Amino acid sequence: MNAFALATDLTERGFDLTRTPDGRLIVRPASLLTEGDRQAVAQHRDALLRLVSSDYSDMTDGWQLCPALPSRAVHIIGGRLTESICFAYPAHAAAFVGTATLSETTP
Repeated sequence: MNAFALATDLTERGFDLTRTPDGRLIVRPASLLTEGDRQAVAQHRDALLRLVSSDYSDMTDGWQLCPALPSRAVHIIGGRLTESICFAYPAHAAAFVGTATLSETTP
C-alpha cells in the first residue's frame, strides 16, 4: 500500500490526518488505530505529511501532477483540490495529465 492509498483508507474509515505547525503528523482518533495502521503510518510518514500539507494555491486550474506524489494526478479549480487519481506508476499519471490537458483545451 502506498501513502495515497493509506491516506484514502484511513479517511474512509473516519480518521483525520493533519500536520501540526511544527511539522508533526497527527492521526485522530489515535485510539482506534490498529498496530498495522501504526506501522503503515510510520512507514509512510514523510509522504503522508506531503499529502496533508500540499498547497495548491499556486497551481493553475485543470489536471496536473501532484507536487508531492508524481504518481498522483490532481484536478485543481481556484487553487483547491477537487479530484485526484492515484496511478501505479508516475508515467501513467503523466500520460493521463497530458491527455486530460489536451482534451480540456480542445473544442
